[in-house]
Amino acid sequence: MRIAIGNLKEATHPDTLKAAFAELVSMFIFVFPSEGCAIALANMMTSDGAATPGGGFIAAAISHAFSLFVAVSVSANISGGHVNPAVTFGAFLGGHISLFKTILYWIAQLLGSVTALFLLKIATGGLDTSSYALRGGETPWNAVIFMIVMTFQLVYTVYATTIDPKSGDMECIAPISIGFVVGANTLGGGGLYGAAMNPAMAFGQAVDSWKWNSQWIYWFGPFVGAAIAALVYEAIFISSRNAHEQLPTKDLWEEFETLVPAPGCECEKSKEYVLHFQKLKLFQFLMGFNETYTQARSQILLMTPLPNVNQAYAMVISDESHKSVASQAGILGMSPAVNDKNLEIAMYARNGPGGSNNQKFKKNFNL
Repeated sequence: MRIAIGNLKEATHPDTLKAAFAELVSMFIFVFPSEGCAIALANMMTSDGAATPGGGFIAAAISHAFSLFVAVSVSANISGGHVNPAVTFGAFLGGHISLFKTILYWIAQLLGSVTALFLLKIATGGLDTSSYALRGGETPWNAVIFMIVMTFQLVYTVYATTIDPKSGDMECIAPISIGFVVGANTLGGGGLYGAAMNPAMAFGQAVDSWKWNSQWIYWFGPFVGAAIAALVYEAIFISSRNAHEQLPTKDLWEEFETLVPAPGCECEKSKEYVLHFQKLKLFQFLMGFNETYTQARSQILLMTPLPNVNQAYAMVISDESHKSVASQAGILGMSPAVNDKNLEIAMYARNGPGGSNNQKFKKNFNL
């Protein structure tokens, strides 16, 4: 588990605030039609309280799947398309987002949910919105287990299709995969506990109805499921892969270190020199970026503590993969996805001193 704390400077950075706003808008896009469908189904029920027909669950599942597909798609290249506090928590546990940024995302997601339900109530003339609650006969722990399993499936899907640096072309179908897993779980659990894989949606419903009796279930369960999915995927796939695979920069920097060896003693001055040398390598690496990677460079430099150069490379590749989701899907009108060759050109377009070494650097990168 890799925890990144971040700092206040990162939390107030324009790029971070834009990402949080994107999460707010995406949550609104998800909640408004999903809850609107639930209100419409409830409004169609007979006056004697007959149960929602089976077709209602199918309609609700389709509404959830389609709205989440759109919500993830429109924010994937800005915030990563979390649209769920549990997904953000899973990304935080894997070290893919800092604590400060996580808190901002959570605030934005909750505001997006509350705003959607508030406007929905106005638009429907005051009709009651749905609220997650236990049905007769179930215990809270039955519901918690259900939430854990469903959210595990969701966050595992997010990791496999978006967060994993090796996801590659899978990212072009990430939004629809995420939408489908939520739709499927809505069919499977909607009639039991409401299939609340999203604490922000449960929070918005609680604020609207002011019913907080079972609210803890819809936070505890999803967060536990998200944590299990994140830790399992990180331990089995990402961490083990990193332990056996060298990043393309490793050989080059090891060669560089033989030319400028670190001090042999373990005094404080030597330790300070080693840290300074590591920062110097990182700065040299980041200064090779052109304007295409200004945002990624800024985010890395704001991290506390600073990553080493190989970690920074992995972050840039992961960020580039996230940005390619929408462009590969062809749904946002973005420029064609940056492929590996374009990445090499963009990152090392500058011609600095030592041209032959620069070419060797690109060759060692093996992009």
